[in-house]
Amino acid sequence: MITVVLSKLVAGAQLVRIFMSLILGLAPLAGARIAGAGNDLSPQIALLLFVAGVMTAAGGFALNDVQDMDRDQSVRVKPLLRGDISPASACTFSLIALLIALSISGFLGIEWLAINACQIIFLLTYSRIKRFDGILANAITGLLCASGVLYGSMFSRLQLSALLIIIAATIYVMAREVLKDVLDIDADRNARIRTVATIFGTQVASYTALILNVVGSIIASIALLAFLNLFMACFLTVAIILTTLIVVKQAVRPSRPTLSMALNCSAALMLVVLLISSLPD
Repeated sequence: MITVVLSKLVAGAQLVRIFMSLILGLAPLAGARIAGAGNDLSPQIALLLFVAGVMTAAGGFALNDVQDMDRDQSVRVKPLLRGDISPASACTFSLIALLIALSISGFLGIEWLAINACQIIFLLTYSRIKRFDGILANAITGLLCASGVLYGSMFSRLQLSALLIIIAATIYVMAREVLKDVLDIDADRNARIRTVATIFGTQVASYTALILNVVGSIIASIALLAFLNLFMACFLTVAIILTTLIVVKQAVRPSRPTLSMALNCSAALMLVVLLISSLPD
């Protein structure tokens, strides 16, 4: 019995990409901090921002796996295709998670509700957009992930630093998506989905991701300069260098294990950026 429960929990964590969902839950907090409202938020409001971010991301990931089941037939590692979780259960969870996020947004105010509604509309149409143009879908995915920063920044007037972080986060996620398309190149070709990898090849896709990572790192460093002490600035610089080196290695000598490292490191760098920007003065 315990083994069954644990296996279901593991499958659920895989379905909602728990690590990425938690990272995206921090995005609204980072947005509030960068906009200058971080220290004025009550613990209750901060918790609501985090939960709304996590629920939107988790619901979106679950919905995406259901919509892409036919395309992902060759990717048996996903819990839906292994049969660990039924499509109906995934849809039910997605509906509940997105309704929770909408309810929190409605409680916070019309601005938050409008942003969250746009996020959900993009989530509902993402798979259709990807089938039409995978490169456009990468850009939309980047905007979706970065929109959490905008969501949190609504507590104050949008400042240049917050705008730069939104741009940097969008670019980071686009780099991650371009690399992910290298892994999915066979499935994308079978489905006739246009991506950087299917159009120009894996080498060009890897270098494209490298360029996006470098550009995103530069923008993030500029935006966060006002928030960092010397130690944190050095820490962020090291994180950027490590990420760039890993992506460079993937670009020069492509291999699946290295690609996985690049994906994880890109996600980790995004977490570092969001955590640092959320630090109190």
